[in-house]
Amino acid sequence: GELRAVRRYWRQRGIGGDRWSSYLVAAPLEAVRAELAGERAVHLMAVNAPGVCVVGGESKACAAVVTRLGVDRAIELDYDMAAHAPELAEVREVWREAHRRPTVDVPGVRFYSAATGRAYRPTTERAAEALTAQGLGTIDFAATIERAWADGVRVFVEHGPRKLCTGWIKRVLGDREHVAVALDTPDDAGLRNLCLAVGELVVAGVPVRADALTARLAEAATGLPAPGPTVTVAVPPTPCLPPLERAVTVLPRAPELAPVPAERPAPAERPGAPVAAVSAAAVGPVARLSDPASPALGSPEVAGTVVRQSRRAALVHQEIMAAHA
Repeated sequence: GELRAVRRYWRQRGIGGDRWSSYLVAAPLEAVRAELAGERAVHLMAVNAPGVCVVGGESKACAAVVTRLGVDRAIELDYDMAAHAPELAEVREVWREAHRRPTVDVPGVRFYSAATGRAYRPTTERAAEALTAQGLGTIDFAATIERAWADGVRVFVEHGPRKLCTGWIKRVLGDREHVAVALDTPDDAGLRNLCLAVGELVVAGVPVRADALTARLAEAATGLPAPGPTVTVAVPPTPCLPPLERAVTVLPRAPELAPVPAERPAPAERPGAPVAAVSAAAVGPVARLSDPASPALGSPEVAGTVVRQSRRAALVHQEIMAAHA
């Protein structure tokens, strides 16, 4: 538009410029307020959620503020409508009169103003005043959601646009108990998304009249196809899986072994190892076992037994040597 009221406000305060710009800024609120402290032509328009806000004002001054905050933190919005700023004081009475409308009490519904972040009971004058305050000053959406949650609100249903407020609500409340659904999304603004939102409320345990919605949709539907055949599908039994923990196996008691001797026996000679020759002088006199009359054999009975065993051993030795010959 021509922004006549805005330009008039700027001229009265010595501010040059003829174009309004608005930016969505992803930066800490304290940093944004610090940059705006000395700016007369740029204002904090809205606080959407922690770390997300909107600034707006004279185009060149806005660009300078965004540059100081970091251009990678801001997105210029695609509309140049002046709102939530003191420039609208030029049309305060016109704005207020446009919002003086008949009101009625709605039992069970609490109304909040984003200008104050508090609930109020709307009348014709109160509603007009609340909307005028929102038009001329910063709207603190995050503070309003915090106040509503503190008042016991746990269910948030957004009418639109494009699921923006739902994302901000989830960012404000984080892991705290709540459910937030949107009737309008960037991908689908039709009846399908309405049904998805209602389904999400039902799953969350919110007492909604889902049957009334489906009945109205069925009444309005035309040209529905005939019901198809009913198909029965067998459900397989639950598989029996082995336990995740390993089974404990108890082994039988090990047999008791004979005690190990304290002294290890001398190692046996390796087969084929050379044997040191022993002199006859070292051994002393040797008795011939083949002679029964040898005095070293003792009694005749013992001597006979020794001789027989010696001869048998000699025969076995001869057989072995013959087999290897």
